Amino acid sequence: MKALLFALMLLAFMGKDPVNTLKCYRCGMFYCKFQLPCLNSDDLCFTVIPRNGKQILFTTNGCTKKCPRAGPRTKVKCCSTDFCN
Repeated sequence: MKALLFALMLLAFMGKDPVNTLKCYRCGMFYCKFQLPCLNSDDLCFTVIPRNGKQILFTTNGCTKKCPRAGPRTKVKCCSTDFCN
């Protein structure tokens, strides 16, 4: 319920039409399934998964204009459809 209220408040402040924008999952602390619209300038969803040896660390995801670069210990996924990340 709090996530829904937050999303509605965010939309009100952004003044955007969420129907015509890409929608991606975004992280909030340990919960990475907030469904929020992207900015009109963002046309990709991304997920970044850092690794420390075999242990997966805190995952980050959201909207972006350009896919982040993967590092030696980082897996990156980018896609262009709603909630693909």
